[in-house]
Amino acid sequence: MSTLLDIGAGVGLPGVRPRAGAEARLILPGDGCLLCWGGLAEPRRAGEALARAREVETPSAPRAGSLRSLNMAIIGLALRLWEELLAGELPASRWLRLVWIGGTPVLQEMAPAPRPDCPLCARRGAGDAALSALPAWLPTLLKS
Repeated sequence: MSTLLDIGAGVGLPGVRPRAGAEARLILPGDGCLLCWGGLAEPRRAGEALARAREVETPSAPRAGSLRSLNMAIIGLALRLWEELLAGELPASRWLRLVWIGGTPVLQEMAPAPRPDCPLCARRGAGDAALSALPAWLPTLLKS
C-alpha cells in the first residue's frame, strides 16, 4: 500500500457555484481510498471509466477549465501536507477544499464518514488479481 496524494482544480462557468475551487487529499495507507473518502462528483461514471481503463471523455459538470493561480495555490497546500507527513507531523489523512466565495479564498478541511464496507478497500492488496476480476465486482462498486 502507498500514500495517495490526489489533487484537482477547476473553474466553473458563470452562474455555477462555487465558481472556482480545488481539492487536495493525502490518504495514508490503511485509511481508505478515494471512494471511501468521497468527493467523487459521479461515482458511477468513475467506476465505468475504471472498467474501461481510460479517462472519461467529457466533463461531468459545466466547466470553463482551470487557472494557473488556482493550480499553484492547491499544489502549494498539497506540498505542505506532504512536507508535514515527511516531518512526522501529520498523524492522519487529510482532505482540503479551497473555494472562492465572494472573491475571498476559503479553506475547508473535509471529514469523510468512515466506510468499512467499501468494495474497493475489500480488494486491497489483491494486486493484478483484483483488476482482472474487475468486471465481476464492478456492479457492487457502481451501487456504492
